Amino acid sequence: MSDKLQIATMKGHSLPVNSVAFSPDGKTIASGSGDCFIKLWDVDTKQRKTEFKSPGASVLSIAIHPNGKLLASGGGGQFSRCLKANALLWNIDSGQILEHEDIRGDTVRAVAFSPNGELAAFGGGSNGSTINGAAILDPISWSIKHEVYERPSTLAGAVVFGLAFSPDNTVLAIVSEDCQIRLWNTATGELKAKCKGHASAINTVVFSPDGKSVVTGSLDKSVKFWDPSTLALQKSFKPHQRSITCIAFSPDGKLIATASEDCTVKLWNTDGLSLKYTYEDHLDFVNSVAFSPDGKLLVTGSDDKTVMLWQVAP
Repeated sequence: MSDKLQIATMKGHSLPVNSVAFSPDGKTIASGSGDCFIKLWDVDTKQRKTEFKSPGASVLSIAIHPNGKLLASGGGGQFSRCLKANALLWNIDSGQILEHEDIRGDTVRAVAFSPNGELAAFGGGSNGSTINGAAILDPISWSIKHEVYERPSTLAGAVVFGLAFSPDNTVLAIVSEDCQIRLWNTATGELKAKCKGHASAINTVVFSPDGKSVVTGSLDKSVKFWDPSTLALQKSFKPHQRSITCIAFSPDGKLIATASEDCTVKLWNTDGLSLKYTYEDHLDFVNSVAFSPDGKLLVTGSDDKTVMLWQVAP
């Protein structure tokens, strides 16, 4: 451990860690990996509390429900020894799968819950898929309310890589391999706006906590801020020398963390986009980053198979 702000390195996954998340109370970290396992870690002890095995699917994305009792995971077989693609709903306490949606031949690359906990979403696809898009679900019954994708000429290359709900729960932002940002009405499933946002595939999307920006990160190394109503470009910058894999805002919106294939995470002041700190201890691509609910900690997951816990730079 060389970085002065690193608190702990948590080991136990045998393949890359693709996604990490904090529980709403900040006491637990969840990690999902290509080894088909979801592991829960105690923030205080830094020890593994329990683990669940996803049946037949590499875990590419996880999200914890605002009630802290449910966890959603999405995955697929083409990146690991696992075979099937699925979107699963888990009971965190028991590790029981409550609901599942098997997607034949596709890969579920992104999952999310709305801030009010009343909606869930998953998205994905594959190059050989007949449908590349996303679905909006009831988070309890796991029944699909709306399928959101464009037909059929725009499907080629439109594999969904990331999605996020707006703070007011009314919009689902989706980003994809075709360089497009799409905004969907969560009540009707209708497309509100779209634009070609980057020169290469867009890996990640997040709303600012105040809902005034939707922010995207891409293989083209850039991070861009967009108006969430019109998708007019607000500002952009290139924080890394390699592709952007994940973006996260601090709960108060004053800081933004960017993760990259350059093996680093960088912390920026949202106003002015001045660099605050660079976290450098991972040995391979950093795939995921998340702030704790109190904004004092960061957790990261990497291709180096580790989960790292950090202090947020003062």
